[in-house]
Amino acid sequence: MMPSLSRTSVAVGDTLVLRWDLPAGAKLLQGVRPGDSLAVQATAPGTWILQPLSPGNHGGDTLKAVSGHDTLTEFVPRFEARSRLQSAQDTVPAGFLAPEEVAVPFPWKEAGIGLALVVLTALAVRWWMKRPKKVVPVVVPAAAPPDPVEVAESALDALTERAAKGLSSRETAFETGEIVRTLHRSLFGFALASESTSREWRDWSRQTLGPEGDGALGQFLSEADQLRYAGAEADPARLFLAARGCVRAAAKERKP
Repeated sequence: MMPSLSRTSVAVGDTLVLRWDLPAGAKLLQGVRPGDSLAVQATAPGTWILQPLSPGNHGGDTLKAVSGHDTLTEFVPRFEARSRLQSAQDTVPAGFLAPEEVAVPFPWKEAGIGLALVVLTALAVRWWMKRPKKVVPVVVPAAAPPDPVEVAESALDALTERAAKGLSSRETAFETGEIVRTLHRSLFGFALASESTSREWRDWSRQTLGPEGDGALGQFLSEADQLRYAGAEADPARLFLAARGCVRAAAKERKP
């Protein structure tokens, strides 16, 4: 469900694609607003073509949609636009396209996947036609699924590094919450982890988790609320400490 960009580094006037995969039945409430980056074209629900109008870092616009009774909020990922100007006296670079002239990018990724599937299918048919008459099946043990606790710890390590490099307070708080929500869904079957409000999440924890897990979640939500509305330079150290407390408590309380 996280928004994604086709690329994160472009020149001023170039275009890139923003996609937000909404849940089935969701309705978009707020999309990209013309500002530092221009929404040149909306090609499909949750898909826009962006054209930066000035050099520097762009993104961060708020995206909202409604799914059922819940409001989903995401942010446009950050991307960098390089200047096309030749000198300080230039003011308007040549080569800008009007919004109606921007072509919809060819879906190279989807086309590549389709071609790969065709080739693999042809190879499989060829192997089937030339296979030996008697084939001894080889049983390959299924790989063990990754441990949700280890996955959460690795995700927190990566997010800590991104926060140290300048990830905004709001994005840090949001992504940390998604890591803890995913952990609770994986270990305790919290089906509505991604769609629930903070209050609904806390009500679930009081009924499902033990005192340690419920207390850890309460501390985490308190830190997340403070960081979400803090300044861009706020220190997320206390939030990460509370999140790791949730991971430790969940590891102790998980079902055998």
